[in-house]
Amino acid sequence: MTGTDLPESPGILDHIKGAAYDRGESIRILRMAAAAAEELTDWPSGKPFAVPYPVTTQRVIDRIALIGVMGHSHGLRDCPRSLAELTRWFREKPVSEWPFLSLPSDPDYDEKLIQLDPVQPSDLCVRLALHHRNPGDENLGLERLILKRVHAIYSDAGLEFGHFAFRDAIIEHPVLTRPSYAEFKTTRVGDLYVTDELINTVYVEVDDKYLDARGVAATCSTCDLLLVVEDGRRRCETPRCPGRTRVLVGESHVGRDLKHLSRPVRQLLVAPRRIARHVRESSS
Repeated sequence: MTGTDLPESPGILDHIKGAAYDRGESIRILRMAAAAAEELTDWPSGKPFAVPYPVTTQRVIDRIALIGVMGHSHGLRDCPRSLAELTRWFREKPVSEWPFLSLPSDPDYDEKLIQLDPVQPSDLCVRLALHHRNPGDENLGLERLILKRVHAIYSDAGLEFGHFAFRDAIIEHPVLTRPSYAEFKTTRVGDLYVTDELINTVYVEVDDKYLDARGVAATCSTCDLLLVVEDGRRRCETPRCPGRTRVLVGESHVGRDLKHLSRPVRQLLVAPRRIARHVRESSS
């Protein structure tokens, strides 16, 4: 169990005084909730889900229940009390409407943690979860936070700015097939040969939800990220991608040995750039 899963809790005297859940603590709980929402949304298709719940999920249920019992004037009725209720709040209530948290006024909080059609964590959710996993890095910009480990690898090699070249390379390769993976590893990017460590820092195995009945994955022709398959239809899961409303299938890949960029990398770093490029090229 790590410090990331167990943020500092208010003491019992704080509860007695009624000021246990201030703005800072509310943000910490919200970030933990976002991490749970992201984990549940991306739960592997073939992996059983049962009690005991993942640590972060159980911890956020416990913490919110504690607010309802001891730290919130409206009582437990205004707090989700189970996993089913918590996931319903993720789907149906913008964060700004969570009455048990004391949050700053921010238009971003008008967003829900989980978006539907298809189901995926919102941009807000992914950003909050990223901060939950990186406590103490408040001063890092979003891109630097996403590529923190990549930056460290290049810095350790004496290449302080080499990670920019690697960033540009992964923007061009949101999906890796077995041949492109092998080719990538023979390439010098930012004066450093690409290693398994670098690749595994930003790429993950492709889950079965991206494969059709034949085991084939396909990309969205707009953002070039993999399409999810729901009820036999391919859907783009990238928030704000024009392909969400009118799916145009791009390249197809046999699912075996496929890798694609991890959620925060593809959703917050790569997708906005590829969508902007598509819009520019379409209007020229």
